[in-house]
Amino acid sequence: MTYTVRQLFRRPGHTIREFIEGKRVKHFSPVGLLFFIAGAYGVIAISSKLDLTPVNNMTEEFRTIAHTLNEWTAHHYAVTQLMILPLLSLASFLLFRKQGYNFFEHLVLNTFITIQKLTIGLCFLPLLIWKQGTEQIQTIINIQLLVGTLFACWTYAQFFQGIRKPKAWLLGFLTQVVLMLEAMLLMGIFIEVFSWFNWHKLI
Repeated sequence: MTYTVRQLFRRPGHTIREFIEGKRVKHFSPVGLLFFIAGAYGVIAISSKLDLTPVNNMTEEFRTIAHTLNEWTAHHYAVTQLMILPLLSLASFLLFRKQGYNFFEHLVLNTFITIQKLTIGLCFLPLLIWKQGTEQIQTIINIQLLVGTLFACWTYAQFFQGIRKPKAWLLGFLTQVVLMLEAMLLMGIFIEVFSWFNWHKLI
C-alpha cells in the first residue's frame, strides 16, 4: 500500500501506465486503496465534526443546504469519490481520445489520480479541522485544490507519452476544469431538488 502511494508522488504517470500494462505485483488494488484512504478521511472528518461551509454572507437557506451536503459527503466519502470517477474519466477520455486508451483504462488512470488527491486531502485535513469556522478555511481549500490539480496535470503529462508535454499539461488542466463544471452542475441540481423538497414540506 505504502509503495503504491509513494510511487504516485514520485513517478505517477509511469507507475499507472506500468500497472495498466500488467506490472501489478508490487501494487495494492486501486479500488481497495481508494476505499481505504477515503474511509480514513471520512472517519476523521466525522469524528472531528469537520464543516467546510465557508464563512460569508450566504443566505440561511443556502447555508443549510451547504451544511447538509457537507455532512452527507463526510458520511459517504468513498461513495462520493466513486460517483465522481466516471465524470472525471469521461472528461479525460474525450480530451485525450487520440492517445489510444479505452474508457476502462481511463477509469484506472483516474482512480489512481483520485487516490493521489485523497492523500493530499489527508495531508491538509489537520489544517482544515483547525481553521473550520474561520475565513481562512476557503483559502486552505483553494490551496489544496491547486496542489491536487497540479499533481493531476503532472500525472497526465507523464502518462501520455505520445503527446508533447505542454499540450498534455493543458489537456490535463482542461480535464480538471471539465470535472469542476460537471460537479457544479450536479451541485446545482442537488440544491434545486433540496429546495423543492423543503418547499413542499412547508405546504
